[in-house]
Amino acid sequence: MTVRPAHTQPVLNLAGARAGEAGEPRVFWRISNFVPAGAGRTCDIDLYGEIGVDRNPDTWEQVGVSAQTFLDQVRELGLTAADTLRMRVCSGGGNSMDAAAIYSVLVGLPCRKVGIVDGLAASAATIPLMACDEVQIPANAIFMIHDPMTGVFGNVAALGSAIETLGRVKSTIVAAYAAKNAKMSADEIAAAMALGGSEGTGTTYTGAEAVEAGFADTLIAPAPVVNFAALDPAALKGAPEDFVRAVEAQRAEAAATQEDAMNAEEIAKSFETLTASLANLTDSVAKLSAAPKVAEAQVENKVVVEKTPAERDAESLAKVKAFAEGQGAGILAVFNKYVEGGAPVEAVRTAVYGAAATADAHAAPQAAGKPTGKTAGTPLTGLTIENVADWYGRLNKRA
Repeated sequence: MTVRPAHTQPVLNLAGARAGEAGEPRVFWRISNFVPAGAGRTCDIDLYGEIGVDRNPDTWEQVGVSAQTFLDQVRELGLTAADTLRMRVCSGGGNSMDAAAIYSVLVGLPCRKVGIVDGLAASAATIPLMACDEVQIPANAIFMIHDPMTGVFGNVAALGSAIETLGRVKSTIVAAYAAKNAKMSADEIAAAMALGGSEGTGTTYTGAEAVEAGFADTLIAPAPVVNFAALDPAALKGAPEDFVRAVEAQRAEAAATQEDAMNAEEIAKSFETLTASLANLTDSVAKLSAAPKVAEAQVENKVVVEKTPAERDAESLAKVKAFAEGQGAGILAVFNKYVEGGAPVEAVRTAVYGAAATADAHAAPQAAGKPTGKTAGTPLTGLTIENVADWYGRLNKRA
């Protein structure tokens, strides 16, 4: 809560909590749920956002409405002893003077007053609740009290005056708390407000702790979690340290939640792509399965076996022998002579093919009517194993 002279900066500004259109003053309450005039009327007041007048820290223009308009509207309701006023509070505090004025007017109303904490009642926002006949708070709500604070610019006299004013303001707040709280003495309440020293953190209670300490009467079902993550960090300047930490923690949690949501969205898109690819693959497999199958009888299983050198030589000799047999007895005799003499396969091949070429050369003139002195098909006496082997060896060296 703040005691805010006209020349001081606002200490706590929950900007936008109950903002109007651009340029319009911000109001921190809403009155609704009227029952037609008569006995047993019920009226709801939502006390949300910062209490009292607020100013833009940059332009110093008023962006809030003082408690006066609030008080005028409440008086116009004409509530009687038969009526009930339900006041729902979700606020981080504000101007303690405006809060005290609201408290005084509510105390003077003849109707039954029920205060309900919707998530947060901190600092000056706790004061109007003390005027209620019953204060209800859920277990997950926060109730926070601390010493009043202000900002001062001036000389020693101005500072001394501010200190004296803060002391008097605190005494009035303690009196309001003590009038409601039957479990704590005025001194105990003052000590709870003073915790945290110059930091002004005060004491923060959960819903159950607020009931146990005597600031609330009834513990009710949990309220929706209040979202402070959207608050401007600059608006928290001067706020109690534990409240600032709670807001920063919720802002970090909101950022992590947003990141998780983005990751989940990316995963969902990847899953959709994977599902589509899988569907295409399944369709392709189905088409392949439906295609005509090749009969197993048409598929020949071939096993390639590497041949040994002896097998390859035997196969080559068989081919040379077949060639020699086709050339006649003379060429076949050459083949047999070299094979029986143990000549290598290449030597046998060379002798046979060479003999065949020589025989063809002698046979060509004879076919043209020119005798050669040799009969075609007879063995060539000039080809011996030794001569062919020598020729074959020299040929390999040359290569």
